[in-house]
Amino acid sequence: MTALRGVAERLRTAKLYLCTDGRVEQGDFADFVQEAFAGGVDILQVRHKGLDPEQELELLQVARRAARPHHGLVSVNDSPALAGRFGTDVLHLGQTDGPAAEARRHLHRWAVVGRSTHSVEQLAEADADPDTDYFCVGPVHATPTKPTYRPVGLELVRHAAQQVPPHEPGRKPWFAIGGINRETLDDVLLAGARRVVVVRAITEADDPRAAAAELKARLTQAWRDDPSMVEGGFALEGDPGVLRRAFGRDS
Repeated sequence: MTALRGVAERLRTAKLYLCTDGRVEQGDFADFVQEAFAGGVDILQVRHKGLDPEQELELLQVARRAARPHHGLVSVNDSPALAGRFGTDVLHLGQTDGPAAEARRHLHRWAVVGRSTHSVEQLAEADADPDTDYFCVGPVHATPTKPTYRPVGLELVRHAAQQVPPHEPGRKPWFAIGGINRETLDDVLLAGARRVVVVRAITEADDPRAAAAELKARLTQAWRDDPSMVEGGFALEGDPGVLRRAFGRDS
């Protein structure tokens, strides 16, 4: 991986996506995000409801500094306006956050936009939307992060793997999300996911770097054990010559 790799390419080869709050109670946000990226997190989203925008912007800047040495990405949640102020590379939208095309007006040319999906219909819409670059499928299991959402189980993950095969060049990346941790990861991988979003698996770990490293190692192994991923041009850590096959706007 090099600093010259485009945002779209880094998204395409991402495996581990972390959502974290501002760790106000712990008071260790800077140290935490440094450890998370050092452990192998590819994308980190700051998701802290009710936080003052100026505080959130400050946290995003801290996260960006931590991400840079590891060529990681920092994601803004829900707010196109804040994403524009931050100059974000990644904006993630929920189902009620408006059209991706409108959100993109706030973003720089190479930024990517994601969408949460909770049903077959929403998944199909996100996949068909030319302004949506990736989507998340879930919540797979019940999670306190989204207490009002009904778990979709593994069936929607299987559907996503069939309709949008992770290994096929030109298809959008997607991430399974919701209650995924070291105990539940294998079932999600068996269902066909090759990318995941986690929260408590890292945010509540005694050693965030070790927790991230374990999850990343298991995801990387799943890619190595799936010949179609390598045949599809997906790079693994340490592999020379990352293949470039555009699925959207590549820098």
